[in-house]
Amino acid sequence: MANHVSSIIANAKSLAATELGATWHELKYAFELEKNDSRISAKGYSVIPLSADPVDTVLRSYSLQHGFQLILSDTIARGAGDAEVFTVLGTLYDKADEIFKDYAGLLLNLAGTVIRVFDPSLGEPEFFNDRETVVLRMNFNVLYRQNIS
Repeated sequence: MANHVSSIIANAKSLAATELGATWHELKYAFELEKNDSRISAKGYSVIPLSADPVDTVLRSYSLQHGFQLILSDTIARGAGDAEVFTVLGTLYDKADEIFKDYAGLLLNLAGTVIRVFDPSLGEPEFFNDRETVVLRMNFNVLYRQNIS
């Protein structure tokens, strides 16, 4: 199972990096976002695993519906008004949408393992570093099968 989770995370990060472009980078702290200063948070991304639940299986394999989270962050100028915040948020929402379409359409480039990528959901925006950093989290589910042998 760890192999599948590692592959899903690696491919999700790779697809996100491709969609986001060269100006974006992986966040140093994905599990503790408040540790990323505003310099690190500018145009940052990561993917982390969430919980997994069993689903109906077939002979000689088991299937899991596993949650993952795409994290996107960017910075806003200190003291910026709502207009700038909405502009940055709009970009983050658009990027999350495009990335999810890649995930679902390409099955995370793991078609032999991943059966389906589905149920995107977006959390409310979060602010860190005295409101200089805005973070958007998108949860999504991956249904994958593991052979029992």
